[in-house]
Amino acid sequence: MIALGDTMKEITRLFVIDTVMQERLDALYLDGKKLSFRSKNSGDIVLSTHNSYYCEAVFELDEVNSERFVASLDATWENLDQIVSKRFANPAGLDQLKRHCDQNQITYQYQFIVD
Repeated sequence: MIALGDTMKEITRLFVIDTVMQERLDALYLDGKKLSFRSKNSGDIVLSTHNSYYCEAVFELDEVNSERFVASLDATWENLDQIVSKRFANPAGLDQLKRHCDQNQITYQYQFIVD
């Protein structure tokens, strides 16, 4: 069960790589009643690609679009983690989540952060 709180909480992990060359964590997060899909990357591969050791791709949904996303999956807040894990937990999960949002007219804000 997901407790709707005031701080960002990881709901479920979609994909993880943990090697010397690259660390990657793709996950779904909840901040209050707002969902975000994030891919956090670091390591030598990121350094050679982006000239930085860390980068993060972030797709953020406002409250209305977070509700639309949950409804589009025939999910509830209580079982969202299970449904997302079954449908999107793979190396392309973040892209599939984005495509799902696009196909269901769910609006999101995108940021690519390089530190």
